[in-house]
Amino acid sequence: MTKTIVITGAKQGIGLATTKKFLAEGWNVMMADLADASAVASELDQQYEGQVAFTKTDVTKQADLENLLAATLKQFGQVDALYNNAGIFLGGSVTETSVADWDKMMNIDVKSVFLSSKAFLPEMLKQKSGVIINTSSVSGLLGDYGEAAYNAAKGAVTNLTRSMALDYGQYGIRVNAVNPGPTMTPLMTSAMPEEQLKAFIAKSPMKRLVAPEDIANTVFFLASDAARSINGENIPVTNGSEIHTGLPVL
Repeated sequence: MTKTIVITGAKQGIGLATTKKFLAEGWNVMMADLADASAVASELDQQYEGQVAFTKTDVTKQADLENLLAATLKQFGQVDALYNNAGIFLGGSVTETSVADWDKMMNIDVKSVFLSSKAFLPEMLKQKSGVIINTSSVSGLLGDYGEAAYNAAKGAVTNLTRSMALDYGQYGIRVNAVNPGPTMTPLMTSAMPEEQLKAFIAKSPMKRLVAPEDIANTVFFLASDAARSINGENIPVTNGSEIHTGLPVL
């Protein structure tokens, strides 16, 4: 039977690249996004007829996520994997971050992972199998200047991944995260000044940004049976940008 994955934040960037990867590998994909991705799904359906659908979803609302599960089961009959990819970035130190921005970051980047997992886990427990993959960040493994809320949120996702892996591994459910470094998404490249992009590239030992397809390939591997013994891990996909101690070149 064809496997099915649900992908949040699926309209563009990493989410869209991952959608295309799974479709190309023969999976069914339920795309979920707060923005209307019905046109994108319709275009993909022309190539992958019957394999792709879209459900408009606010990942901070429990009712929307329960509706997403119901729509997935109605469309495809099962759910084998959930990719919690939706998220935002807000910069600023603690004194520069408003309470409203802190709450927004926590709701979209952390609470959404909790709510979507809470909605989908009962179905996975019923079938005694499933994979959950979360998008954390290299900023969930290490600290950054001026990113208090983002570091806190992605750090929470990193450790929530471990906690869920411990709780549900015995039921045949694996939970892992990908931790991207600076990635060439439309949001990043359109919002970041050229000099800042150059600084990110210079930091990379490979002198390039991560491509969304690099993240998609990692997510597919983690969802596949080839990764059946990988559980509770946070996988950096960074071109090696996080491996340096920070000491100067001697």
